[in-house]
Amino acid sequence: MNVVLKHCDQDRVVSKLLPGLGEMILYGGDENLIWEVGVTTFPLILKDYPESFSAVMESYRFMLVHEESAIREGSLKGLSTILENNVTATLDQFVSLYESVVLGGKANNCHFARCSSNKMFALMFQHLSLNQRQSMLPTYLSHASDESPLVRKAFASSLAQVADHAITQELFESIYPAAITGWKDEYLEQVRVDSLCTLMTMARKLSPPKIEKHIISTLSRITTDASWRIRLTFLDQAHKFMAVTGPELNKKYVWPWIIELLSDGVVEVSTRAFQIIHHCMKYLDAEVYQSCVAESVAEFLKDPESKEEDAVAAVALIVGDSAGSMKSSELARCSEVLMGHSSSVVRTNLVSQFPFILGLLDEPGAVHSLVTAASKDVQWRVRAELAKHLGEISQVFSADECLKLLVTALLDLCDFVRNAVVTNLHSIIQHSSTVTLDHVIGCLFTLWKLNHAPPDGGTAIAIPTTDILYEVVMRSKRNITSYIVTKTLIRAFVTCLIIDDRPSDRILEDIILLSTADSIPNIRRLAWKSLEKLHQAKRVGGDVLAARLEQQLPREGDTDVLETMKVLKATI
Repeated sequence: MNVVLKHCDQDRVVSKLLPGLGEMILYGGDENLIWEVGVTTFPLILKDYPESFSAVMESYRFMLVHEESAIREGSLKGLSTILENNVTATLDQFVSLYESVVLGGKANNCHFARCSSNKMFALMFQHLSLNQRQSMLPTYLSHASDESPLVRKAFASSLAQVADHAITQELFESIYPAAITGWKDEYLEQVRVDSLCTLMTMARKLSPPKIEKHIISTLSRITTDASWRIRLTFLDQAHKFMAVTGPELNKKYVWPWIIELLSDGVVEVSTRAFQIIHHCMKYLDAEVYQSCVAESVAEFLKDPESKEEDAVAAVALIVGDSAGSMKSSELARCSEVLMGHSSSVVRTNLVSQFPFILGLLDEPGAVHSLVTAASKDVQWRVRAELAKHLGEISQVFSADECLKLLVTALLDLCDFVRNAVVTNLHSIIQHSSTVTLDHVIGCLFTLWKLNHAPPDGGTAIAIPTTDILYEVVMRSKRNITSYIVTKTLIRAFVTCLIIDDRPSDRILEDIILLSTADSIPNIRRLAWKSLEKLHQAKRVGGDVLAARLEQQLPREGDTDVLETMKVLKATI
């Protein structure tokens, strides 16, 4: 339909296409086509032919009372687009259309019309003047107790949107009873769920005393509500709710509710409670943690394998969040249990918290045990997570230990682990008080020497503490190919050269330059791309590049290399 519209001139659109579409909607046509017309075609027509507004609105009036809910929703989506495009020019027509739909709903007892009018009112509400809101609210709010379940559902789902826009005290007094009516609906769970969202949304507009009086008192029995979906919805909204309730109300009411739901009989609810604790830790001080959460976490970790994976994964994050509130022995025990869990998601989450955990452990043996387990984990995600955080955790290790972990990650069989450590080399150098850039370059060159014949020329590099690496390297090299080592080392050398603000060491340049003539096509491509990257970072001089470009003749089939060489020649 939209393709047809592009090929119509103004006369055909106004005189033929619009009447034809109106008849199709009025007398029934293909429902998918009607949906498309409502969502996209009418907004496009009005964008180019605003004089067609009346005809389009008349068609929408029929669509808003269509028995197919998808067509009603499609028309509302289209009307929302029209309203956003030009609020001032269309608001009066919208109000007129809304009133027409409302009258039709009353006169014909059409619950489809009343459903659409609720959602349409929510679309318009933020754009209405205060007088318009006050005059139109009573009709809208009367749908809170409508006899039709469909109408009550539509009203409840729209009320949160209304409540979220510019609630004055006067408007609050009008809206609050309607939300309470929905909250007490005995027959429709979805109405109660939506009304709960509205009540928690309304808290954003109230002071803490009024939140306590109007909202907290209403939700006082939330943790024992018969509907588990209500309990789950409360948790889903908790992080937004706690942002406005303030520390006193959170401590007095909200945290105890969440803690109680940790032991909920419905696993979806208890799991979500643990996840919410992690999301809301910024509202949880050490005192509340020790009095409320610590005991639940300790009890939970007595038998974590019998719990839901998502819940245990959330507890792993909580342990990291609250590490400063736990005793070292307790933190070590929790971490050990989680590191031994069968789920790799749980172990990965725990390793992501190592920067917060390891420095608080008094026992060096506990630190070594956790990191060793992570570095040897069978799941690559766990090893990659450790590689990502090597810089942040380097403070608790000696230089030798850090370098062993670095080399182990560089020689990992998994691409993701090797890439993680190369990407985060700067973090290791930045955070570590013992590992320097020279240490890292020394590691890389040691690996290169073991993997290749040393390059001729260049300045000799002092390789600190490399003896400790040979055992790690030789053990790893039994399982990893020279090709993979070379790719990883080239990327790592480039990273080091870009980090280093000293004059480039020629031996590193030589390693990359020699790789441009490697027998493996992928290595050649990577080496040339690396030279391009180093030249952009001003870490390789134009004279060096010019010499290499003159010496190197690309091999047959090296299309990518040719393109890179052309770019480099143009920039020298």
